[in-house]
Amino acid sequence: MKKVLIVTLALVLAASCAMAAAVDLSAYSDDELRALKSDIETELMSRAAAAAAEGGAIVEGDIKDAHVALTGVRKSEDYEKNDCAVLSYTWTNNDDEAAMFSMAVGVTVYQDGVELESAFGLKNANTGDTIKKIKPGATLAVENGFKLTSDSPLEIEIKGLWDWGTNPATLTVTVPCP
Repeated sequence: MKKVLIVTLALVLAASCAMAAAVDLSAYSDDELRALKSDIETELMSRAAAAAAEGGAIVEGDIKDAHVALTGVRKSEDYEKNDCAVLSYTWTNNDDEAAMFSMAVGVTVYQDGVELESAFGLKNANTGDTIKKIKPGATLAVENGFKLTSDSPLEIEIKGLWDWGTNPATLTVTVPCP
C-alpha cells in the first residue's frame, strides 16, 4: 500500500511540476500568490495528515546514523497544563554501537517562525524511551513534546544531533497544529 501511495504521489508531483513549468505566474498579484502559496501548504499538510492516519509516516528518511520516521503529532498537556504537541517517531540505530534517540537525533520545532521549548511531564506520552539505548540495527518507537505557543502550523526539522557538516541530512515537514 505504501509503495502504491509513493508511486501515485510521485506521478502527481511529476505532473504538477510539468504543469507548473508551463504556468506564467507574473500575471498574479502578490496577494494572489500568497493565497496560492497558503492553499498549497494547506493541501500538503492535509496529505501528510492523511498518510499518518493510514498508518504511514508523515516524513521519514536517513539522517547521520539513524533512520527516522515521524509517525504522528497529537495534542497533550504538560504537568503545568500548558498545551503541547507530542511527536511520535520510530527510529532505527544505523551506527556501529548502541545509541539513544536523545543523543543521536535532533528535533527542532518552530511555530510562527520561533523555536518551541521542549515539554516535560506530558500526559499520555512515553517520553522515557528517548533515553533508552538500542543496539545497531534495532528499532524503537519514541515520543517527545514541545510547548505550543499558538494554533499555527508546526515546522518540524529532524537531523543527526551531532551532524554539523555543511549540508547535514535534514527531514523537514510542516503539519497542522494538533
